[in-house]
Amino acid sequence: MKKLSTIILFIVIYSLAADCGLKYPVIEIIFKDSTLWWRDLNSFFGAGPVLLDGELTTILEDGYNCEKQKYEKAFIDTNTYLHRDYTSGSHPEWRIINIGQNDLSTYNMGDVFKDEFMHWQQCGMLNLTYEEADSVATLLTKAMDDNFENELCSCYESDIFFATEYPTGGEYPASFVKWAEEACATVSIALQKKPANASIVFEKGIARIPEHLRGESYFIFDMNGRIIKKGTAGEMIRMPISPAILKIGIEKPILLK
Repeated sequence: MKKLSTIILFIVIYSLAADCGLKYPVIEIIFKDSTLWWRDLNSFFGAGPVLLDGELTTILEDGYNCEKQKYEKAFIDTNTYLHRDYTSGSHPEWRIINIGQNDLSTYNMGDVFKDEFMHWQQCGMLNLTYEEADSVATLLTKAMDDNFENELCSCYESDIFFATEYPTGGEYPASFVKWAEEACATVSIALQKKPANASIVFEKGIARIPEHLRGESYFIFDMNGRIIKKGTAGEMIRMPISPAILKIGIEKPILLK
């Protein structure tokens, strides 16, 4: 199952590489409850060292860094980006998190946020127990993954936070755009160096196999990742009429539409 998931992931990444960038929308979360943060409002940017195995450290056991920056890539997904800031005006105690993803991300944005939020609790940034933090994060995660489902606006509001799409008319954070461009460029360069189907020719439902791949094991998957045909590659492989994925030896998988 893990191997199948990896193959499908390759296909998703390669199919996105030609049209890749920062996804729409970037989501803005405004935390209205100032009692959420532990000790003082500066804990929004990291509570400092935490006690781990009797020693003070800013790095948790899984490698998460408790010292937060204004702009960061998420811990479990470097294709998801975070920007944290203070509000201005009549509510200086409110705090803002903007979350964006590029097209290469395979995570739900809400799941990435929840992972970050629960790490904040472990870092001592939140004035919440683990169970309380999980409850808050679960509520917001559902709102984000449901696309807010509000009849009046693309937003969700509770006593603790207000979530909405990034302000209309405003430019997305420059760091988000830059990171997305860099990630997409890296994938495009890799594809240019070694195209997945450079040595295999497809015509009229037949895959013509070059000599160096003959004798290799091959698999044909449908779009749900199920194996529909397998064997040892010869001079040619007959392909199904419907869209399918061909994987030969250690070559990159090829999507045939």
